[in-house]
Amino acid sequence: MGFSLSWIAIHGKSKANILSDLSLVDTFELDVANESAISGAELSNGWYVLVFSDLCHPLVEHLRLIELSSNSTVLGCNVEEHVMYSSAFHYEHGRFAWSLTHDSANGLFDLQSEGVPPEFFPEAFAKGVRDQMAAGGINASVDYLFGVPLEIAARICGYRHDQWKFDWGEPKFTELRATS
Repeated sequence: MGFSLSWIAIHGKSKANILSDLSLVDTFELDVANESAISGAELSNGWYVLVFSDLCHPLVEHLRLIELSSNSTVLGCNVEEHVMYSSAFHYEHGRFAWSLTHDSANGLFDLQSEGVPPEFFPEAFAKGVRDQMAAGGINASVDYLFGVPLEIAARICGYRHDQWKFDWGEPKFTELRATS
């Protein structure tokens, strides 16, 4: 089994405003393993993270993210481990800023970028390539470039979908539901 999900993290808006903007309500029921269709958690660094149990949730669509980021920063990832697909994306002030996408169907060294990724992207990409080469290059049984978009997002907001504990503590996810 592997992860198949999307998540977004929002900075610059209160939890109440985020939930209102997305027509969601917090049930306050703990969702430790993100098993609900949507769950959310406030991070100690001011980001609010929403995890969606499916890869193509309507709240993670391009136009919705532009709208959501009108007065904030939105960062997110799509993860499909079954086919080794990952992406990270960033929106700010109602505009798309950048995205990074790895799709192993295009090769283990595939990493597409759009916009202007963060200044530490070249370093993360180079490390992924070094690790891939050390593991056997295209003949490796591990896909190290898959983790590059995820690591970039984690460096920005402090959250990664496949970690439960962080230096700053543990996120306390609760189930969210649509209000209508």
